[in-house]
Amino acid sequence: MKVLLTGAFGNVGESVLLALFNRGYEITCFDLHTDISKKTYKRLTKVGNFDVVWGDITDKSSVEQAMQDANCIIHLAAIIPPLSEKSQRSISTQIGLILRNRSDFFSSKLGHTMITSVR
Repeated sequence: MKVLLTGAFGNVGESVLLALFNRGYEITCFDLHTDISKKTYKRLTKVGNFDVVWGDITDKSSVEQAMQDANCIIHLAAIIPPLSEKSQRSISTQIGLILRNRSDFFSSKLGHTMITSVR
């Protein structure tokens, strides 16, 4: 199974990525290309195999590129301050529309379901 993990190099994303390594999935990580993310990426390449797509979760084309071959999406990307305090509604709406459109694609074309929340 091909898994897309957004926010892969954040605190929660890193923990999920480590768990995915042990399950034998083909993993694509999606995250911003920042100095901190690059350091985490370099460290994790020594632990397991994965592809990476660098991009911004608010950029539709970046998200669509990352989702191209995914059978499952684990969406952990978050927008944190200070950006989250600016026009949060439009950013949240944009991300929601991108992911909702893709989940419709999964359901209709591939017979897959996108999990939108987990307890």
